[in-house]
Amino acid sequence: MSDIKELFRNAKYHQLNNESLPRNFINIQPYVSVHLGLPSKRLLRLQDAASNLQIPITYSFHNALHDAYYTSEIFKKIYQPSILPGHYDPSYVPSHKRPQRKQIDFDRLIEQFEKMYQRIMTKEEQEIIKLAYKMGKTNQFLKEPQKTNQ
Repeated sequence: MSDIKELFRNAKYHQLNNESLPRNFINIQPYVSVHLGLPSKRLLRLQDAASNLQIPITYSFHNALHDAYYTSEIFKKIYQPSILPGHYDPSYVPSHKRPQRKQIDFDRLIEQFEKMYQRIMTKEEQEIIKLAYKMGKTNQFLKEPQKTNQ
């Protein structure tokens, strides 16, 4: 989806007529994932998809022409008649209401630690606890499940 949005955004920025730009698109990332036996929400980078599908890597990535080439090669490998294009409307603006941000009660968090350790936390310990809590919320330290060879 980001590619077609970027195409229209660039056309607008450069004051080009976008009437001749295609509105139909296929987001092949979820189809590649399913083809490789992964969940459809587990989207692979273009380079990883090409590699997993054993497409020879002869050109660099992050080059519009080369990326288009690899995308077409990937599509040829995964094509199924059930893959149908979606339609992009550049004038559509989704009306997403962001959920209200939850505010952490750090005083209660510190109180819980003090209760668990049966002592008052130092200022330094409090800052470490707050930082660790914030870092944990990003999920960046989650371990990937171990794959079993069967």
